[in-house]
Amino acid sequence: MGNFNLTWTKYSPLENESSLQDPLAFDYFAQILGNVVLPSFTTRTSRARYYSMVCYGLHISKKYLSLQGRPFFDKDILEIFKLYEKYWARAVVESYDGKLFERDGKELDFRGKRGALKARSDRMTTLGNDFKFLTRQLELGGLGAYRTSMEDLDLIDYSLNLTHKGEKLAELFVDHHIYDKLVFKAIDEQKVIQKEGMGSLKSFGYHTRLDGFEFNENYHIDEREQIRLYILDNPKNYIAIKNIYKCYDYENNNAMKTIENIVKIDSSSEEEKKVIEGFNTILSFETIAVILNRLLCAIIKSAEESYGTISVAECASSCKEHLDYIFGNKVLNQLVTKVNYNTILESLHGQSFYNVVSKYIKQENINYEKFLIDLIRYHNNIMEKRRSGAWVVLDGMNIVVLSGYDYPKKTDGLLYLHSYKIPNIIRLIKDTGWKPNDEI
Repeated sequence: MGNFNLTWTKYSPLENESSLQDPLAFDYFAQILGNVVLPSFTTRTSRARYYSMVCYGLHISKKYLSLQGRPFFDKDILEIFKLYEKYWARAVVESYDGKLFERDGKELDFRGKRGALKARSDRMTTLGNDFKFLTRQLELGGLGAYRTSMEDLDLIDYSLNLTHKGEKLAELFVDHHIYDKLVFKAIDEQKVIQKEGMGSLKSFGYHTRLDGFEFNENYHIDEREQIRLYILDNPKNYIAIKNIYKCYDYENNNAMKTIENIVKIDSSSEEEKKVIEGFNTILSFETIAVILNRLLCAIIKSAEESYGTISVAECASSCKEHLDYIFGNKVLNQLVTKVNYNTILESLHGQSFYNVVSKYIKQENINYEKFLIDLIRYHNNIMEKRRSGAWVVLDGMNIVVLSGYDYPKKTDGLLYLHSYKIPNIIRLIKDTGWKPNDEI
């Protein structure tokens, strides 16, 4: 057992995959626990200027509809926003004069980058259906990715109305006197308009780049300051963000090492104590997620070596190292004592998880075969709720693997599975040059 290493290493973005690649619902639980400490962010909210970009897009969409004398129904706003976002993306690409590429590290997390680059290379002039930007633009584009975060940060309401904060970010995103007419014309004609008055496609892209703050410290200073104030200084998340900033593993970009550093902090207030307890729960859960995920991978590999079927007894023997670690180190017991454990239990798959864990936290002589049976039944329950086929099933006292043979190759070597939005917070901090109040 001494050779079984659980040190943390670089994150692999498993939590961005579909639920079908989440056989034990651990990605789902990780999202829930991440919301305990960072309620206003998701795994998709990583760039500061997207908040302003969406605010301006909603502002310009409603203004356009108003000028057309059309009502502000959600579906109408969303259709106009789609045209605006395509034009914005095309403008950002244009501003780089052909020196922007799909995986060059520039404009990181630019949603629809590939489609916008292809539109330029194909010399496409339409913003209509022939511009293949994103397959499900309203879900995967800027508004879909940032909407819940913007609602929680009080930038927009549930009906896509900008609050006074959202209006301020829209106001500061670009010079309206120069660029509103340009964008209006692009929307109205559904075309990539090169120039209108003093505004041009290229200059609009320059002034609205996601990377804009990094190139010039004097670039949109007021907008950057308001983003810091509205988003990173927001009281709902400030303590967690401050501790991430101070405890981040800047040398290795290691999210779990960062959390280990945070839980060692002596809290200075009740609010900070709650945040640290949240991170402590995350640390215990991630330990369980890693080892149970490895156990599932070992089950799949053991069965694969036996042509897809293996007895429960044989599987327990081949997986003994993992099972010894789980119960020798009482990793299940450590999680159930954490303050935020109930957050998992109250969720969709929480009761199923509890049914497995509660059986084994007090037992001394664990029957490994029974545990494997319960783990497989738990997996079956998860997949049934999703109306998806199980990967592993029981046939009497045999384990049969039906699918998921490639899963161990993707995850077995990972030393942690989830980043809990920490890299996204660091990206937002870098975008804005944010510092905690006590370091300004």
